[in-house]
Amino acid sequence: MISDEVQVFASRIGVDIPEFDRCHPLCFRVDNDLEYCMELRADDVVENDERTVSVRLGAILTLKVPVPDYDTGIIRRFLERASFENPGEFQYTVGSVSGYVLMMMDMPEDTRAEDIENSILFLKREYEEIRAHG
Repeated sequence: MISDEVQVFASRIGVDIPEFDRCHPLCFRVDNDLEYCMELRADDVVENDERTVSVRLGAILTLKVPVPDYDTGIIRRFLERASFENPGEFQYTVGSVSGYVLMMMDMPEDTRAEDIENSILFLKREYEEIRAHG
């Protein structure tokens, strides 16, 4: 279960979290600069209209990075990098809100602590490469 794996991950990075649930996300910084947040999805499952297919949902890992509102070029680079036309090691979604870009990855219910670590490192590398090629 992903809640248990988040606890394992937290202990690996030396953080003791009393709870991880919908009301208690895990938010932390990497390199004193990059803000991450892992939160459980609002619904446990998603179903098709006929209710013949059901997919168990896990969590969302988000990297929140500051970008100037007026810098549409960098926002475009984030969007292009996350495009389905540019498949990478992992798939992620990009959003923008009030001076920040959000890089969001779905974390399935069967995600392991190692997967969380790898996803964090992946998003960090993506961010650094996008910023470096500005």
